Amino acid sequence: MRAKVVNSKFEKTNKVLKSIAKSKAILLGNGINRVQDARSWQDILIKICNINNIHVEVKENKSYPLTFEEILFSIKGDFNTNLRELKQYIANSLKDYGPFQLHTQIVNLECTDILTTNYDYALEKVINNNYSGVINPGNSEYKFSLYRKNDITEKNIWHIHGELNTGFNGSELFPELSIMIGFEHYSDYLRKIHQLVKPDDAGFTNFLESDKDTWVKRFFTHNIDIIGFSFEYSENHIWWLLNYRARLKNQGIDFNNIIKYNYPDFEEDLLKDRLDLMKSFGVHLNPIIVNNNDYHQFWTKFITDF
Repeated sequence: MRAKVVNSKFEKTNKVLKSIAKSKAILLGNGINRVQDARSWQDILIKICNINNIHVEVKENKSYPLTFEEILFSIKGDFNTNLRELKQYIANSLKDYGPFQLHTQIVNLECTDILTTNYDYALEKVINNNYSGVINPGNSEYKFSLYRKNDITEKNIWHIHGELNTGFNGSELFPELSIMIGFEHYSDYLRKIHQLVKPDDAGFTNFLESDKDTWVKRFFTHNIDIIGFSFEYSENHIWWLLNYRARLKNQGIDFNNIIKYNYPDFEEDLLKDRLDLMKSFGVHLNPIIVNNNDYHQFWTKFITDF
C-alpha cells in the first residue's frame, strides 16, 4: 500500500493554522432586528421610494442591492448627491435604534468577535448607550470595512457591511459612506477581499500571518456561528469566502475551524437550495427545533445552547 503523499506546498500554511488558537466568533445578520421591530430591507427600500416619489417594484425575490441601484437611477438630479442623501437617510433612520434584550444577550456570549452586517450601533450601546461611531478616524477606512472594528466592549465588533459613522466629515468622505447597500459597492468589496486573500500562490499564508487584522481572517481561523443571516445570493463576498475556503481544504489545507449556520427548522424548505450549497462548502448546518414557527424561541435556544 502506498503511503499518503503530503502536499509540501501547504506544509507551512498548515503549521500556521495549527499555531492559531481557535476562538469563537458570531456572524450576526439583520434577523435580530426583524425580531425586535419587523424591520426589513424591503421596508427600508419602499420608504426610500415613497419619500422620493418614485415607483420601483420592491419584492423579496428581487436582489436588494440591484433594487437600490434601480432606485438610485430613478431619482432625478446629481447621482453622487443622491447616493449620499440616501445613505444619510438610512443612517438617520437607524441612529436611535436599540439596544434590545437580544443585543445584550449576544454581547454577553462567550466569544472574541462579533461580525455584523447591520449598520446600527445597538451592540455597542449595550455598553455605552451614547455610542454614535468613531470620533477620530485616524487612518481608518472611509468606504470599505475590512479592517475597521469597534472594541468598545471586550469583544471586537466588525460592521462588515459598513456603519453609520466612520468619523470622516467631508463633502466626499462623509460619515455614512461605508454603508454598503448598492450592487456597485458589493462588487468592489468582493474585489478587495479577493485581492486580500488571494494575491498570488504564496499569498494565503502571508495573509494568515499578517499583523494587519481583518474580519476576513476569522473565516479561516475562528469557529463561527452564523445567525439571523438569510444568505441571499447577493451576499457574494460571503459566498466567495466559503467557496474559496472549501477549495483550499480540498487541495490540502487543514482548516480545523468550524463554520456553523444556525436556522429555525421551520425555514428548512425555504432555505433548501442555500443549505445544499453551504453543505457542499463544508458549512455545518444546525436546524434549531422550535414550536409554532416561533422566531423568538429560535433565538432563545441559540443563546442558551451557545
